[in-house]
Amino acid sequence: MNPTENLAAFVAGTRLTDIPPAVLEQLKRPIIDGEAVSLGGYPLLGEKILESVSKLGGRPVSTSVGAGHKTSAPLAAYANDALDYDDLNESMGGHPTAPVLSAVLAVGETLQAPASNCFWPIPVRKPFS
Repeated sequence: MNPTENLAAFVAGTRLTDIPPAVLEQLKRPIIDGEAVSLGGYPLLGEKILESVSKLGGRPVSTSVGAGHKTSAPLAAYANDALDYDDLNESMGGHPTAPVLSAVLAVGETLQAPASNCFWPIPVRKPFS
């Protein structure tokens, strides 16, 4: 198998019950932090970001944090990522929450997926980071 097939098989074969409760508990911290800093950053740049996103259009299926503006999943992910001042995780060499969380929220909302289906892949991707 090539690396992409290997990753897809690993993720597809992992279930929520395979992840230790302590890992799931730790997952709450970056999710809450990511959303909190996005909401905190909205008064500074939110209106300008939404103005840019609105000009680009898109099928209104995903929400931009802070304003409740609906747009396409990619544009909502962009807008939500742009509002995040982000965390730092030295073990991963950067800022892992904003781009992953923004995409997960946008796609999860578009698919109307329950949160339990959306967030468990975040720790699953760790062996491949």
